[in-house]
Parts: sequence; C-alpha cells; structure tokens
Amino acid sequence: AQESIVLSHNKELVGQGFRVLCEEEGRDPGILVGRTSQNTVVEFPGDKNLLGNYCNITVTASRRMTLLGELAE
Repeated sequence: AQESIVLSHNKELVGQGFRVLCEEEGRDPGILVGRTSQNTVVEFPGDKNLLGNYCNITVTASRRMTLLGELAE
C-alpha cells in the first residue's frame, strides 16, 4: 500500500524541477544519485565532478521509490 502511494505521488512530480544534492555515483556508469530537499532519491546522468554540489534537475520519469531526471538547462 505504501509503495503505491509513493508511486502515485512520484508520478505527479514528472516534469517538475528540483534542486538536488548530488551524493554518489549510481550503479550504472555516468549516473549520479542525489536527493531533493524532501529526501526523495533522484537518479540522473551527470559527471562525477558534480558530487557534493547542488544541481537543478528536471524529473523525467518515476519508479516505485525513486525519480529519474536530467540536468536542467
């Protein structure tokens, strides 16, 4: 039940922009993992030089417990 609530909420975030703290490299090469101010996990392509910095991200898709995004221009 909790997962379906989170998924529904995350789907509403698609297309929105967030300031994300880039925390670590993801499992896949070239993917970074960060968190929004609401502690939501966001995965997005980016250079590891961004680690430890804030980035503006546009949410492009949602998974059960994470968001997918891209660097905003």
